[in-house]
Amino acid sequence: MKTNGETHSKQANEDKILRSLTPRFKHVVVAIEEVNNISTMTISLLSSSLRVHEQQMDDNKIEKPIE
Repeated sequence: MKTNGETHSKQANEDKILRSLTPRFKHVVVAIEEVNNISTMTISLLSSSLRVHEQQMDDNKIEKPIE
């Protein structure tokens, strides 16, 4: 795309990242969009936020032993 002269803003890249996530992350995408200003969010901040949410989802899936 760059060869054809197309340029993409950071915002466009972040939008593509959010759109490419699996349905498992739909609620996370909504939360990120509502809480953060996407136009000023960096890719590293977006990545960190997604990792935190993923870790929390994985922690919730761990079965606790029945006592």
